[in-house]
Amino acid sequence: RRAGLMRMDLLELELKYGFDKEKYPEQDLLTRSTKDYLNYCENVADPDQLIPHMYVRHFGDMYGGAMIAKKVPGLGMMYKFKDKEGLKEKVRAILNDDMADEANICFEFAIRLFEELVE
Repeated sequence: RRAGLMRMDLLELELKYGFDKEKYPEQDLLTRSTKDYLNYCENVADPDQLIPHMYVRHFGDMYGGAMIAKKVPGLGMMYKFKDKEGLKEKVRAILNDDMADEANICFEFAIRLFEELVE
């Protein structure tokens, strides 16, 4: 569901700011922490391990995204959410305490990304 909004943001960057994604190989656009995080997620043995990642990333974008959207060029559509309360209920219904370690791993990747972005 979020992919369409992300595509809208990329299209806006292309049209308004002249960003040409074809000029840059995808791997050149990703930070080191993002590459490491993708590798980590792709190698998770149990798909249920990704549930806490969804929680951390999705809710981080939902709440912290309001601040980020003010700083990024363009409209920041990926940070606009409908029915925040409904989303929280659905995600929390599938979480359990055994997922805390995996959520912490996700937080560590998020902190690394933030540190890279502010360098």
